[in-house]
Amino acid sequence: MKRVKKAIKIVIFNLILCLIVLFLFEISLRLISYDKNEQLALNIRDLGGKESNNSILSFEPTPSFSKEIYQLNSDGLRDYEINITKSPKIYRIAVLGDSVSYGVGVNLSDTFAKVLEKKLGENYEVVNFGFGGYNTFQEAEYLTYKVKKYNPDFIILEYTLNDFEPIVKKEDCKINLINLPINCKLKNSLYKIKVLYLLRNTIYTIQSKNDDFYNLVDSISLDKKRWGEDVSLPLQIFYNNSLEITGKKPLLVIVPMLYNLDDYQWNYIHQNVTFIASEIGFKTLDLLPEFSKYKYQDLRINEYDPYHPNKLGNLIIADSLSLQNFNSNFS
Repeated sequence: MKRVKKAIKIVIFNLILCLIVLFLFEISLRLISYDKNEQLALNIRDLGGKESNNSILSFEPTPSFSKEIYQLNSDGLRDYEINITKSPKIYRIAVLGDSVSYGVGVNLSDTFAKVLEKKLGENYEVVNFGFGGYNTFQEAEYLTYKVKKYNPDFIILEYTLNDFEPIVKKEDCKINLINLPINCKLKNSLYKIKVLYLLRNTIYTIQSKNDDFYNLVDSISLDKKRWGEDVSLPLQIFYNNSLEITGKKPLLVIVPMLYNLDDYQWNYIHQNVTFIASEIGFKTLDLLPEFSKYKYQDLRINEYDPYHPNKLGNLIIADSLSLQNFNSNFS
């Protein structure tokens, strides 16, 4: 009996000791503001998303949302305040896309839309309609839902290799590492604990050393049906909606995954998407050649994220648009 009591005391003591160590570690991580910007990009709500009555959109930006580096204007755009009625002297370019266009991990002034606007000069407006989590179907819907009233002269669609994924819905929350469904609020609360967040990122780092971790993108190549349903069909809808609004062919800009750019494994997806988009009628710009001039580590917002370009990456996108393609695509 004494041995049992002693064993229980030892277990309790060790548990208390572990809790104290974890508590002190948590305090230390908070004091050094561990991954402050990355923490803000955990989910759609952190970017200003709210549930939408539009069944295709599923969620939409919240007007006047503000959280750390992410501020949305009074119409729910990650942009400065813009007069919906366009001045006759202004050539207005609408940028649509996902969290890359939105600018996860970078300040508004460093998003490629705003950098491009500055490069083009005072007679141009580049309005950022990008929002995290949107796929091509949602972006096509957003054209008529939000963009049309701004009467843009030209439309750019930023495309990343996960844009063929299904529409994100509220009930889709899960712990991705183990594919475990979980309540969204609980997941958000857990990831606010810095120790758990550090553990999650450490696991991601270990997994990312294996190419199989990134083969999730390759899933589209295994099912030819998806090329029609998840790539071609939404692009066709986007093209039709864009043509109706501007009367001009939109520009599709493909942003590569930020991983092994010098030995890139998804070039065939870039080529196929480019071919499909061109057949539909899009003008296309594949940014892989420009990005491959750099080490992928120098283009990420942090070491764990293969999707979101940092300030330099956004500058490369803006430079590619303004210097190489402006005259042929926008005028």
